[in-house]
Amino acid sequence: MDSDINLVFPKADVAHGVELWCSDGTPKGTRLLKDIVPGEMGSQPQDPVRVGIGEIVFRGQVRDAFQLWLTDGTAGGTRHLADLPSDLETDTAVQVLRTSTGYFYLAAALAEDSRGVWFTDGTPGNERELNPRAGGSGARAPFGSVREIISDGTWCYILANGDQVWRSDGSEAGTTLLLDAGELLPYAEPMQLGMASELDGRLLLKVVRNFFAPELWSFTYQGTEPRLVAAGEWQGVEDFVSRSAGAGSFFRAHQPGPQVICRLHYTDGSEDSAVALPLVLDAIEQSFFSDGGGVMMGGHYYFGSYGSVGGALWRSDGTPQGTVMLALLGDRIISAWFPSAQGEGKLHFEVQGPSGMGIQLWQTDGTAAGTAEVKTKIPVKASGSGFSTQAGGSELFVQTNSEEGVAQLWKLGEGKRGPVALLRPERITASAYSSNIFDDYPYAALNGNIVTMVQGRGRSDQEMWRLSQKGKAAALWKSPRGRALDQITFLGGIGGRAIFPLWQDTGRVDFWTTDGKTGGTRLLKKGDTEVGTIGAIVHAGGRAYWGVRRQADYEALWTSDGTEAGTHAVRTADGMLPVPLGAEMYELNGLLYFIGMRPYGIGAGLWRTDGSPEGTVEVKGNWDGIASAEPNRLIRVGDRLFISVFAQNYGNRLWTSDGTTAGTQRIHGEPLPASAPEHLDYAIHDLGGVLIFSVDGKYPQWWRSDGTEAGTVMVADSSGAAPPQMPDDLKVMNGKLHFTAERRDVGRELFVVEE
Repeated sequence: MDSDINLVFPKADVAHGVELWCSDGTPKGTRLLKDIVPGEMGSQPQDPVRVGIGEIVFRGQVRDAFQLWLTDGTAGGTRHLADLPSDLETDTAVQVLRTSTGYFYLAAALAEDSRGVWFTDGTPGNERELNPRAGGSGARAPFGSVREIISDGTWCYILANGDQVWRSDGSEAGTTLLLDAGELLPYAEPMQLGMASELDGRLLLKVVRNFFAPELWSFTYQGTEPRLVAAGEWQGVEDFVSRSAGAGSFFRAHQPGPQVICRLHYTDGSEDSAVALPLVLDAIEQSFFSDGGGVMMGGHYYFGSYGSVGGALWRSDGTPQGTVMLALLGDRIISAWFPSAQGEGKLHFEVQGPSGMGIQLWQTDGTAAGTAEVKTKIPVKASGSGFSTQAGGSELFVQTNSEEGVAQLWKLGEGKRGPVALLRPERITASAYSSNIFDDYPYAALNGNIVTMVQGRGRSDQEMWRLSQKGKAAALWKSPRGRALDQITFLGGIGGRAIFPLWQDTGRVDFWTTDGKTGGTRLLKKGDTEVGTIGAIVHAGGRAYWGVRRQADYEALWTSDGTEAGTHAVRTADGMLPVPLGAEMYELNGLLYFIGMRPYGIGAGLWRTDGSPEGTVEVKGNWDGIASAEPNRLIRVGDRLFISVFAQNYGNRLWTSDGTTAGTQRIHGEPLPASAPEHLDYAIHDLGGVLIFSVDGKYPQWWRSDGTEAGTVMVADSSGAAPPQMPDDLKVMNGKLHFTAERRDVGRELFVVEE
């Protein structure tokens, strides 16, 4: 690690998203470490952990793939270490160990019971999952049911396959079976593995035999000389402390009784040497509290308890007489430790209270008199998840969050010195704000300028800005507060004005309009019903049209001539609302055409409108007299409309229309080869005045039509040995249709329809 860098941490900002930052304890030295994924998405670093002298490993996400990264605290020394499994369980932390030969990591995959152990020597692309040879016999025996990995710095020890302990240096030859607990200890089921370096260089192993109480055994690093260290009438040994004190180790076990107590124990490593260390306050034994763990300092073990008197801080030398309470914490419990912060002989720790009480920072020198809360003097209310402490080298850092969730970082001063602010909240304006990469910040070209909507600071409002051709920006309008603003988008425009919706708290939507000038934004029409989504504007005959999906899950068609009086829902002469099906609407000869449900929901037909009740009529609703027939696709090609009509037991038939009832005719005498309407949804396109479409969703057969039966023919059959599937992204270039599709032998590639 760079000797000047005390802390690395993930942090989000507008320009970079979430990336890894570092600090040397000064404001100028607190900076972005490396922009791994440029742009606002960021690499999303998680779980940074120190794995060796001057090295930190963290998990990042690059191009939708999870990776391990390594840093020494410099940009040049921050590099890709290894790829993680593609089916990684993202909610599970990746455990990483450093040995003299490389890096071992334990990762859980999405598949059940598939925790695997990988190794890399530090060269990207050289990672591999360990696949050991059992007992040197040469038979392949991949790890299964991996429970734990630990390291002594030279070897990685792996508890796997139910009752086995393996040892590995990362190579295939160096990965061997060290111990079969079932053979040495009949009916033993190993449950946990630990290191006890002060116990004559032996491994600790928790086992359960014959479904009785757990036992603690030790073995040499060669898997020999088993020794029973501790056994008792325990309900369970959940954990043992791998930190050693003198010639022994601490562990904890549940003691049965009227009230189950989690009791701390100590062993010096000799056979059957476990000693219980009762934690008694006011004649009532307290339960060892483990969520915050414990820590060694100066030959003593520090830990927390919780019982009828609340939380407490304890210190132990491994004897009942030397196990003493240092401080009562009330309703709070210890949640984190910082043994390396601010000098020798001082131990800092966090205590967490019930909901609403927040987090406090405490310190102890190992005495009751020297144990007290640290007044951080941070000028931000420290409560809940808005406050956390981190240790970096010999410094102690505090991170807080503002109401907008923007992190601040402080370095605590010693003695009477106050905290030093290392990071302050970003100065965020609407023009800089973006919540995530999926947010839609729409733009519209208007009167030679660009206007756009962006979210303001804190996401409590929206602002409209104008950008001129010379790059000058100006704020035009600020939305009223208290609105549901997550779906604002420009629908389109008419008469030199753009139209956009503004949702009310109730779900009702109002329509607004702007000319892109200061003071030129006004309410166009108040909505009268709750609205879910709104489609883009289509122009026809000097009017704008757009579809509206209401909360009741039916749609209506709206139109506007740019005035309040001329903005309304489209109705028929008898006052009914034709319900448009889908977003396909086209202008033809100054009128708007769309597929819509008939009033009262009886069947669907081809409709046209000029915006007036008299001009809103059904063009075609009788599809060869077949009651189940309904149109499902509409497209304009040249001066004609093409309609795909599907009927049960009849399949898809292709129709064409010049916009009149008499001119709406079926083209093809027989149904097209597809048997379901969604097959025509894959691709339908205007290729220079000729319709081209796919009629088979699995293996596309490309057809073309000029509006006549003779001119409706198949031009390409892709049902070959390796047919392309799932065509998408259709584009016309040089009179030919290009599209992307999946093909088994090449993946997703670009294809062209050749005549």
